[in-house]
Amino acid sequence: MRRWPGQCPLNKRLDEEAAARANDNAVAAANRQREAGLATLRKQGWNDQGIAEIEKVMAEKGIMDPVDAAIVFEKRHPAPTPTMPKAIVAAATAAAGGGLGLVLRVLVVIAALAVLAATAVAGHSGATAVWSSIING
Repeated sequence: MRRWPGQCPLNKRLDEEAAARANDNAVAAANRQREAGLATLRKQGWNDQGIAEIEKVMAEKGIMDPVDAAIVFEKRHPAPTPTMPKAIVAAATAAAGGGLGLVLRVLVVIAALAVLAATAVAGHSGATAVWSSIING
């Protein structure tokens, strides 16, 4: 761009226009980054309420990228660890007579199912022979 020597109103105007264009480009780039980040969050399953929370974090912390703000949000609000309800654990433990009792009962059930499956595969002939020998003595 050609400039006139010294301070000239034209130079000042050209500088202002260049600064305005640079500002417009920076704002447009920030908006594109924001929209792309929000699209990424929606693809990851974030709903409108979650995105509103992300936008709060962005404003609070001055974060420009929604994906980065989502990382901060998730760090602040970790997902709860899935657990078995205490009532079910207590009922299973009480019914089984404790932890070891539960394990033993499960093993007995598995063994009984294996014997039943083997009997079914053998066509019940093995079971008939065993029961007839017990009955007939």
